[in-house]
Order: sequence, then C-alpha cells, then structure tokens
Amino acid sequence: MNEVDSLRTDYAKQLWTLSSAVAAFSVLQTIAYVYKLADPSFRDQVSDGFAYIAPAIVVATAIYCGAIFWIDRRQSGLLISIDPQLSAVVNEVAKLKLAAVLICGGGALLVSAFIRYCSQAA
Repeated sequence: MNEVDSLRTDYAKQLWTLSSAVAAFSVLQTIAYVYKLADPSFRDQVSDGFAYIAPAIVVATAIYCGAIFWIDRRQSGLLISIDPQLSAVVNEVAKLKLAAVLICGGGALLVSAFIRYCSQAA
C-alpha cells in the first residue's frame, strides 16, 4: 500500500468513527427522550407542544440521516479504489446505521403522537 492509500485508509477510519458517533448520538438521544417521558410534567409539555416537537423530531432525524449518508459517500469514495469489497461492506453498515436512526426517530414521533392522543382523549 502506498502513502496515498494509507492516508485514504486513515481518513476513512476517521469517517467511520464519525458516522458511528452520529448514529449512536441519535439512538441515545431517543432513549433519553423516552426515559424522560416517565415524568408526568414532561409528558404534559410534550402533549401541549406536539405541534413543535413533531417537526423538530423529523428535522433532527433528517439531519442525522443526511450526515450519515454524506459521510458514507465520502468514505466509499476513499475506499473504492483501495478495496471495493470493503467499500461494499461499509455501504451496507451505513444502511444499518440509517435504519437505526430512522427507527429511533419514527419511534420518538410515534410515542409523542400517542401521548398527544391519550392526553386529548382524557
């Protein structure tokens, strides 16, 4: 491996770490949000502010997905000339990271909508 390939590999590793951090932050943020929903006063605030919370969840999820997608494209561009098989694996893992972020964002939105629905029914 020449020096350029070594630099590309090192940069791709850093991008991998960044992509993983974005996905992990999204998942942990959702876990913290759902955990905080155990507080009745917070649930009331979520119910009252649902018109603002729902778009915020959608926008945050889109930003996280966009960041992971962008990072994956850069990483694939670096790795494709070095090892096409590794690049394909990285793409598949990025799809899993995107799925995790989308599931968490959708789950947070669904839980928020359920809380809103239950508070209106009561």
